[in-house]
Amino acid sequence: MDIFKHKWVKIALGTLLIIITIFLVAGFVLTLCFKPILKDKINNALRRGSDGLYHANFDDASLNLLLGRVVLHHASLIPDTAAFNWQKQLGTAPDKLYHVRVDRLVINNAHLLKLYFKKQLDIGTIVLDAPEIRVAQYPFLTPKNKPKDNRTVYQRMAGSLKMLHIGQIVFSNVKLRYENYTNKQPAVNAFKELDFKATDLLIDSATQFDKSRFLFCREVSVQLHNYRGRAAKALYGYEVKRITYSTRTKQLQINGLSLLPLQTPASFFQKTYSDRFVLRVKSLQFNNFDFETFNKNQTIKASSASLSSGYIQVYSNPRTDPKSFKLDKSITFPNKTVQQLPVKLKIDTLKLSGYEVYYKEYNPKTKRTGYITFNRINGRMYNVTTDSAAIAKNHLWKANLRASFMNRAPMAVNFIFNLKDSLYAYSYRGWAGPLNLQAVNVATVPLSSIKIESGRLKRMDFNIQGNRKQAQGKVTLLYNDLKVQLLKADTASLKMRKLALVSLIANTLILKDNNPDKPDQQPRSVDVIYLRPKNYPFFQTLWRTLLVGIKKCAGLDTKTQRDADLKLSEKEKKEFFKKKKKEAEKKEKAEKDRQKELDKQKKKAREKAEEQQKKANQ
Repeated sequence: MDIFKHKWVKIALGTLLIIITIFLVAGFVLTLCFKPILKDKINNALRRGSDGLYHANFDDASLNLLLGRVVLHHASLIPDTAAFNWQKQLGTAPDKLYHVRVDRLVINNAHLLKLYFKKQLDIGTIVLDAPEIRVAQYPFLTPKNKPKDNRTVYQRMAGSLKMLHIGQIVFSNVKLRYENYTNKQPAVNAFKELDFKATDLLIDSATQFDKSRFLFCREVSVQLHNYRGRAAKALYGYEVKRITYSTRTKQLQINGLSLLPLQTPASFFQKTYSDRFVLRVKSLQFNNFDFETFNKNQTIKASSASLSSGYIQVYSNPRTDPKSFKLDKSITFPNKTVQQLPVKLKIDTLKLSGYEVYYKEYNPKTKRTGYITFNRINGRMYNVTTDSAAIAKNHLWKANLRASFMNRAPMAVNFIFNLKDSLYAYSYRGWAGPLNLQAVNVATVPLSSIKIESGRLKRMDFNIQGNRKQAQGKVTLLYNDLKVQLLKADTASLKMRKLALVSLIANTLILKDNNPDKPDQQPRSVDVIYLRPKNYPFFQTLWRTLLVGIKKCAGLDTKTQRDADLKLSEKEKKEFFKKKKKEAEKKEKAEKDRQKELDKQKKKAREKAEEQQKKANQ
């Protein structure tokens, strides 16, 4: 049976062919007209939404009606500098200009008929692979008589579009160049391996006032990978493995942050008088991070932040800047340093966990390097801010920290920094111990030429208040069986030579073996007053203040040292005269022995001469 002989079949096939032909012709015609229509629609929307500041361009566009797929080739978003300069004069110009270029822009699930007939631009996804984005930030002055346009973005584009919806916008492997012209010296930052994703962008009559959205998107997320650069006169290189941020969670996450010197210690110290730092942070997280505040005035504003795992290593420079004795290094005080940061801060709570601090110092006299460590630092800081309004409400920056000294002794310290005081007032109180004091020989031998032979720290308590001029407070050091060996560097043999006599005198006349002296006595607590040399930085001032208290507790106060010096001088004199007396006695004995030997030889010679004379007479 031949089905094609039936008339109705021929009519159906003919109708189907006509419909297909109409669709093909319509599709062909629409494809030909699509490029100018799309370009016109996009530019109309851009002109209305940006007051003529931007326009779009692309070389070619391909269309698939069935899939709603549009591919733009060599597309770009271009700012109109003439319009920008005119808006600056009117006071309506934004502080940033954007220039975007991409070789291929893919739009999927685009409802083109809705755009043409209903003025609704509804798109499933927009994908830009390896786009190049340039952001230029400029300063501008706002005239007093600035014409105001309080219309929303939706109201501005309503003449061209009644609704704009994009399900997802994906930028992958972005190259971003950020140019800052707000200062006298322009600053340029370049970023690679940047990923950007925006979800559910919707601009309509309902969302035009929706403040829960960011740039009309339900969520915007950003990831930056392997960001590297150089800083501080090419002395350091910095690197960040990954930075992620989500506007929905308002969480900024930084992983693998490091600041590394580019030279060996010897080369580094030849180029600068500054100390050498190594910084690593495994994870730094900001919660409720306010991106809009950061974008507007470079303020890091967050309800809390967490710093997890990492270390900072400080290698003290053995070279001293001749000018440093005239400089006031109070700028190193934390409540002053925070004011010098390139960004502003407003962090309610900063949590630290698993952090380490290493301090190394080279002593040219002993040709040795000493070090101390603070391990497993945990704690919290409160009100870390440079915001004037926050400081007016609460001017105290507090830090409560716990750590392990030399990876052996537990310790705790509470700092308070006054953020309003012009003298940079601060205080710290805490405790440390117990500790076998021989553990600190790695620092005392190379740096102080003192070896601790024995000693057990039971506990150390301190409570100090200070500012950039002086520090004062109380220190209590409880210990037993303290004995030291004083050393002297032998630069020829590169060894440390024992000073037995001086060590004996120090242990006998100066140091106190125990505190308290006896179990039934009260321990010694000493008052400390330390006048800060203006060239001393903060942590050197802190350590020197504690050292005054430690020495006084151990018997090394000024009066005791002066008395000991007098006793030492008397003993040295006795030893000197005793030595000289022995030398004189030895010399006198040697002279007598020599004289006896001469007399003996003369006697023998005389006897021999007499004997020869007798023989001659016979």
